[in-house]
Order: sequence, then C-alpha cells, then structure tokens
Amino acid sequence: MEMPDDETFATYERLYYWELERHNQIDSRAPVLLAIVLAVVGMQSYLIKKYIPLGPNLYNISTMIPFFLSAACLVIAVVYLYRSWSGPEYLFIPKTSTLEEYRNYYRNYLKENGFSESDQDTFLAEYTRLQLCEYYVECESENHATNYSKSTRLHVALNWLVGSICFGVISYIFWILRS
Repeated sequence: MEMPDDETFATYERLYYWELERHNQIDSRAPVLLAIVLAVVGMQSYLIKKYIPLGPNLYNISTMIPFFLSAACLVIAVVYLYRSWSGPEYLFIPKTSTLEEYRNYYRNYLKENGFSESDQDTFLAEYTRLQLCEYYVECESENHATNYSKSTRLHVALNWLVGSICFGVISYIFWILRS
C-alpha cells in the first residue's frame, strides 16, 4: 500500500469508526425482534392451551394449517436471529502497546543499520501512519462485510416473523369463528 495523503487517511479512519457504530446499531435491533418472537410464542401457547379438537372438520383444519405454518415461520425466524447474533467476529486495530512494540522493533533495526536519528523519526512516523492506514482498511472492509451479513439476517428474520404473525392471526381468526 502506498502512503495515503491526510484526507484519505482521515476518510479510512472515519469509515472504520463508522462501521463500529453500525455494529452497535445493528445489535440494538435484535432485542426488538426477540420481543416479537416471545409475543408470537405467547400467542401460539395460548392457542395450544385453549384449542380443543372437535374432530376433522373445516374449522379445525383451517385453524391448524395456519398455526403450523406460523410455527414453521417462527422457527426459521429464530434460526436467522441466532445466526445474526452468532455471526463472524469484528476486527479491531491493534492495541497501542502492540503498535509501540512494532515501532521499537523498527527503531532498533534502524539504529543497528546506522540510520540517523532524524531519518529514524521520519521513517517511523510514516511507517506508523501506513500501518494504521492498512489496519483501518482491512478492519473496515471485514467489519463492513460482517455488518452487511448481520443486517441481512436480521431483515430475513423480520420477514419470517411477519409471516409467522400473519399465519398466527389467520389461525386465531378461525379459532374464534370455531368457538
């Protein structure tokens, strides 16, 4: 990688921190979906508890088919919700102490090879900036892919939850009509 100018370096830095903020925003959406899952489970539990089969008639069949479809959609939604939480990990730039170890290693290397003090400082400043820039680019790219994957899985989970709710409401309507 070639030495970036100040504006490019600042852009990479902002993008890195922006992806970390997106990580928090995406993770804050998951509990809402979990609450919806619990509400749907509560609705299904209520239907199971109150349901009394009266033989194979149209109302029983029209109640149970949407109920089972609702349960299937709910299971798929929970799988996607779990996969969004247990997805790939985020990358972070190394700790300052690690970066300083790299700097000290190269400072000693430059001293041993006879570089002047000013050349060492110039090289180490450019090296540190280049290393940080490479970490920003690598981590931002990986974190962007992780955020995209997580948000896509949450979106798919939400779609399956909506389907589960729709089938649950249809089942509940037929259950009310049967009663």
